[in-house]
Amino acid sequence: MDRTQLKLKLNQLVDELDDDHCPQFAEVINALTPCYRDKDLFGVLITANDLSHEKSLLALNAKEEQVHDLLMFMVDALVIAENKRGPWVN
Repeated sequence: MDRTQLKLKLNQLVDELDDDHCPQFAEVINALTPCYRDKDLFGVLITANDLSHEKSLLALNAKEEQVHDLLMFMVDALVIAENKRGPWVN
């Protein structure tokens, strides 16, 4: 998945949140995983693989606005990264 595809996916998830349809946490993690792997772009962040089953269940219960804020942060980071670097592939 390249950065443009990832940004489109994140925007789709944000739109779903705005429509009061919170996406499943697993779908969010799958969309964000390439970002977490690219430490040059996003610094040292936890990876999806670091999330235990228990933590995933807790995150499923996270408030919608917390998920929305995370997605918006990632979309903003992708826009900034696109202005600084060329395309990348997962």
